[in-house]
Amino acid sequence: MVHSEMPLPRINLFCDPFGITGYQVHATEMLRAMLLEGWDVGCIPLAPFAATAMDSHLYDAIMRATVPRAGCFGIKISWPMPHLVNGFSGKARVFFTLSEVDRLPPSSVDALNTVDEVWTASEWGRAVFVESGVKKPVRVVPEGFDPSLFRPTDKARGENERFRFFVVGKFEERKNYRGLLRAYADEFRSWEKVELLVHCGGDNSITRAKDLIRTMHFKCETPPIRFSQPVASRTAMAALFQSADAFVLPTRGEGFGLPILEAMACGLPVITTGIGPIMEYAVKDTAMLLNYELVPAEDPGIRKFDEFFKWGRWAEPDVNQLRRSMRFLYESREEGKRMGERASRHILKNWTWSHALRKMRKILEELSG
Repeated sequence: MVHSEMPLPRINLFCDPFGITGYQVHATEMLRAMLLEGWDVGCIPLAPFAATAMDSHLYDAIMRATVPRAGCFGIKISWPMPHLVNGFSGKARVFFTLSEVDRLPPSSVDALNTVDEVWTASEWGRAVFVESGVKKPVRVVPEGFDPSLFRPTDKARGENERFRFFVVGKFEERKNYRGLLRAYADEFRSWEKVELLVHCGGDNSITRAKDLIRTMHFKCETPPIRFSQPVASRTAMAALFQSADAFVLPTRGEGFGLPILEAMACGLPVITTGIGPIMEYAVKDTAMLLNYELVPAEDPGIRKFDEFFKWGRWAEPDVNQLRRSMRFLYESREEGKRMGERASRHILKNWTWSHALRKMRKILEELSG
């Protein structure tokens, strides 16, 4: 429990706590952490919901604020696209958002300058907003993880069990599945005891991923690539991490990178791109960070983000370094295990939701004052 001389702030949280996208998971986990620490928070969903799809904590928060309550801070969690910045109220209007590229479009900057404060999850993100032209205060409130779920576990490995690389992320250009699949298929052969487990979304995403694999014309000696269906709970999500031997995500850009943080919390050795917010929690000797070049951001598969992406750049990771890093973890398992242990200790000490809420409460107390 967080203690302070001032009373806990009263909050109306405008968010979408139902689903598997980054903003949805962020909203769900932050809301649950607030409720468990006794915060006076009501949730105003941004999308329709079914009462059977949530736990009792979230349901109670929604019932507490079927309409926005007077005298509360209004915090909205969403993409920084102009039409999403409006539509919420509060005695101070705070818009919590992220950017995966290094510059915002002018239309987003203009919209963000209409709220009282902008919050984002990293110092890198804060610099992006300020350098893009956001004049309102930009504060950093990081994401976090639940240490009761995401924690190291002892794996009982059979002699013939495969070394499992695990990746989590929407099937989109930004996650760089093509680079990951190419590195994996070029580096390993079917007679090696290795597999890649992919968690990229529902049936449509899995179908698109399999279509991509077919177009890449892998050789028959490629080791197994398996796909996980979306899971129904965060407990099940944690179990997927804990079933793996290593986590790999050669991302082109992250607003924060919550799956990377959760993998580290579970004690997995991590391979990811050394860019942006990732560098703030994947410190020395806690992850294998890929070099990259900055290139214009573009995703032909998501045209609605054309205006957003065309102003910024993201990373093109070094695929050869990715191959070498995967080979290293496959062959040097004890060293990888020690890296994961260092990562888990560091993340537990600095990056839980309790750490994030302490920073948030301090900011809200300043706003109250």
